[in-house]
Amino acid sequence: EVPPEIALLSTLTHIDLSHNKLRTLPTSIGVMTSLTLLYLNNNNITRLPIEIGHLSSTVLRRLAISHNKLETPPPGPLT
Repeated sequence: EVPPEIALLSTLTHIDLSHNKLRTLPTSIGVMTSLTLLYLNNNNITRLPIEIGHLSSTVLRRLAISHNKLETPPPGPLT
């Protein structure tokens, strides 16, 4: 699992967490306002935290979530 303290890496711009068998993400990911690329492909994620929608209004350019087990669409105005 990804620890909530990942948000302390506030200047991080790219994260690739693909192929890690993740089931969840911490809600703190929503405060990582420098994040431009977030790769979550090929995990076991069933739901994204609603806080991830906060990233779409900042600088997030790519959210890759293919090959997961999402039960609902991603929250927020992600495009």
